Amino acid sequence: MVRGEQKKRGHNNERRKNTQPTRERENTQPTKERTHNQREKRERTRTQREKKKREHTQPTREEREQRRERTHNQREKRERTRTQQTREEERTHNQREEKREHTQREEKREPTQREEKREHT
Repeated sequence: MVRGEQKKRGHNNERRKNTQPTRERENTQPTKERTHNQREKRERTRTQREKKKREHTQPTREEREQRRERTHNQREKRERTRTQQTREEERTHNQREEKREHTQREEKREPTQREEKREHT
């Protein structure tokens, strides 16, 4: 298949688009515009290459310290929220226990009060 042609599909073999080779199409552009486009493309690829290089290089000392600080702060925050949650859970648990004990005491007290009332009458 010549560059710039579409792949043949099914029964429609005769019909092809872009039969003109790529080079001829590029040569139809005015020279200034073509060189300008090529220059832009080169600059784009260069900047992308530099960006990739920057991504894969070792982080600077400042970046490492910042990352370390950030992770440390996040860890502290997580621990704080965790301890706060456990405190809340303990508090609710203790409240439930106190209520249960109180109701048990009340239940025990009620029969004795009834007996005292009977004795008085």
